[in-house]
Amino acid sequence: MDQHAMLLALLNQLQALSPKQDGTAVRLTLRTATGDFLGEALVSEKAMGELTAWTAALNACREAAPTEPTPEVAADADDLDPLLLAALEDHFEAIDPMSYMPDVYAAESPEAAEAAFDQMVTGDWDGEL
Repeated sequence: MDQHAMLLALLNQLQALSPKQDGTAVRLTLRTATGDFLGEALVSEKAMGELTAWTAALNACREAAPTEPTPEVAADADDLDPLLLAALEDHFEAIDPMSYMPDVYAAESPEAAEAAFDQMVTGDWDGEL
């Protein structure tokens, strides 16, 4: 999918978040890198909060997952069965951390659940929740 099509798909999804009434909405405008206007969407304050939390979680996932293994990890991986390692990598790649977000928001204590989620995603476990 080219960049223009991806932006239009994003715009379509953002427009699906549009509230019935626009009194408390936020207006988001999408433009290409060269500044060409693609469209805009009204997004409710609640949806904007959710988008912010999901984007923060996505950024945490990206920061926590190095693109290249460290020398120590690479050396340890050399000692593993390649088929077992491939199966393990496939298993963890299939897990979408964002799939846990509905549970985070539905938790009895969303703040504690979000902290636990952040610790899980970033790997910065402090032993407490």
